[in-house]
Amino acid sequence: MDDTKIPEAGNGQPAKLDVTVKVFPVQEKEGSNLRAFASIDLGGVFAVTNLRVLEGRNGTFVSMPQTKGKDDKYHDICFPTTKEMRQAVTDAVLEEYSKVKDLSVEKVEERPSARKNLQQKKSQAAEKAAEQPAPAPKKKVDRGER
Repeated sequence: MDDTKIPEAGNGQPAKLDVTVKVFPVQEKEGSNLRAFASIDLGGVFAVTNLRVLEGRNGTFVSMPQTKGKDDKYHDICFPTTKEMRQAVTDAVLEEYSKVKDLSVEKVEERPSARKNLQQKKSQAAEKAAEQPAPAPKKKVDRGER
């Protein structure tokens, strides 16, 4: 088997891998520690989706994509094989999460949700209907037999 190594930057150090991160915050629910989903693109050649940003006892952390096995235990589908790569992925995801979280808080404060808008409009329409007098019933006009 051929040993594949990370390309070197020329000074004996591994080249820095270009990591692109997208974070999708979720609405926080009581009893849930899930804060967001994330996807990463490693150097434009390998993508990992369904990473989860979770809130734990010791703070926020990143969980790799998992599947439930026949033994009812969860197993990572893909994962970094070195401590340094795990730290780089975690740092990149948490940095992007903090940026997105701050932006989403500002957006929520700026405008209400679509559901609240619809509920407000519905209640305003009901109030208007209650204020207006009921229209007089239309008289039936006898036009004779045809």
